[in-house]
Amino acid sequence: MRAAVRLILMGTKTPIQRAISYLRSLGQDAHVWLPGIGALNGIQTANYLDSAGTTLAAVDGPVGKVVDSFWAINLTQNTTASKPVLRRGLYSYLTWSNDPSNAAWVKVSSCTVSGTVVSLPAVNDQLRQQVNMSVAASSAWTVGMVLSGTGTVSISMRLAGGSFAFFGVTQITLTSTPTLYVANGVAAEAVAGLNTYLYRNTGDTATAVTLGGAALFQGILTAQQILAQGGIPTTTTAAASNPNAGSYWWQFDGSNDSLQLSSVPFQMSDDHCVIVSGMLNNTGAVQAVQQVSGAGATLRVGAIQLNNLGIATAIWYDGTANNSVSSLVSSYGIKRVWSARKVGGFGVLREDGAARPAVAITATGDSTGGSIGSFIGGTFPSNGNIGPAIAIKATVSDANLLLLENLVGKLSGVPGY
Repeated sequence: MRAAVRLILMGTKTPIQRAISYLRSLGQDAHVWLPGIGALNGIQTANYLDSAGTTLAAVDGPVGKVVDSFWAINLTQNTTASKPVLRRGLYSYLTWSNDPSNAAWVKVSSCTVSGTVVSLPAVNDQLRQQVNMSVAASSAWTVGMVLSGTGTVSISMRLAGGSFAFFGVTQITLTSTPTLYVANGVAAEAVAGLNTYLYRNTGDTATAVTLGGAALFQGILTAQQILAQGGIPTTTTAAASNPNAGSYWWQFDGSNDSLQLSSVPFQMSDDHCVIVSGMLNNTGAVQAVQQVSGAGATLRVGAIQLNNLGIATAIWYDGTANNSVSSLVSSYGIKRVWSARKVGGFGVLREDGAARPAVAITATGDSTGGSIGSFIGGTFPSNGNIGPAIAIKATVSDANLLLLENLVGKLSGVPGY
């Protein structure tokens, strides 16, 4: 009877519980780094402001240390300017998200605002907000607005410099029910800012629109994905993410941010696997996601990076032999789960569970360090969000890898997991 009860209980485990059980079975050969604080789906995590681990990090604040949730290989960053930022849900670059009457929102032509009602009596009337920041060429963006009213109105983005081109122009047919609408687009050139627009374009008919919230996000997002992460963050004087809802993640600035491993989780000769989720936003440069490296950054074991076209690649390299396998489609601006697995003499890259053909691995050497968000020495820095991440020294089966990818995908809010 006891055996039957035990079997029934084992059969009721969720995929996340099975993934955690598998990780625990690996003992000191499993390493998990989670953005956030507290217990996430049964896994304890701690992010600290300082590299010594004395002060807990806060949402929208820097991260100097991430404690390994399983076996004592921690991530640290001593340099203040190189610390990534802890985010939750989605990070909006707009201020005064729910108050279009604020001076941060510029009223153009005959546009006026009373409370949250935006009056657009004439064609080309506009409500806009400019965010001054570094915008990379080919970076992906989404504007989201909660709108209600009658008739049609347009939302879009516009470069604050260079060609001053509009992009992501989307016409909305309003209803009386407040609804989240989005417009996506890619910045065609590098500029020093972006404008977000609610306006009456040629052919639009709305003369009064109620604005219930507005946000500007990095990446390509649907309304459903925004709502799943807690919706539009409420902001006032400063841009912010949502401190109370959504998945945790680390934001890397594409300049010098990174987190360094305190020791290496495996060597080239070991069967191993790394799993990580992320969304990188700039296709203008190679960006490292996760890496285990040798001295002088000449050995990249189980490294995952995106090239300047947004193609994910797993690399095993020792300065002479460069064994790599790449995905087929660009993934910049879209949150995904990647894994790089070595079994015997072969390595495989998986992107959202889809495997690429195995590559023979001939590279050899010893690993001495590693990082997340860049390669050792700060080269190929990431611009976007990363986390969680897992590194394993073991022969990981297809079934267990699927469990781990599902775990990472669920913890990070990747659609489809």
